[in-house]
Amino acid sequence: MAYSLRVRCSDCESEWYVDPQDITLHLWRPSDAGRPWYTFVCAGCEQEQVKKVNNPRVYEMLTEAQCPIEYHAVSPDLLEEHKGDEISYDDLIDLHFALRDDTRDWTKELNLDD
Repeated sequence: MAYSLRVRCSDCESEWYVDPQDITLHLWRPSDAGRPWYTFVCAGCEQEQVKKVNNPRVYEMLTEAQCPIEYHAVSPDLLEEHKGDEISYDDLIDLHFALRDDTRDWTKELNLDD
């Protein structure tokens, strides 16, 4: 079955029917790392467009039309659960000055002697 997909450009606000091979679906690995998105180049203004896949039907249409797929790996540390307070600007400033202090023994302060 031949497909032609309608897309809308956010820059020039024109609508075009494009071949599925001109749209790239982007997926995260692992898949639960984030929402998929798709990209295409507008035929009118030639700007690359990046669109979120906001509902399952759009995803189904892109996969049924066999659009090219690019996979993007997520660093495992981004998926880890982080505990504690967020780092503030004051924390970063304190760290900056602490790192410049040559008189501090970091192995003792970070318990690296054990």
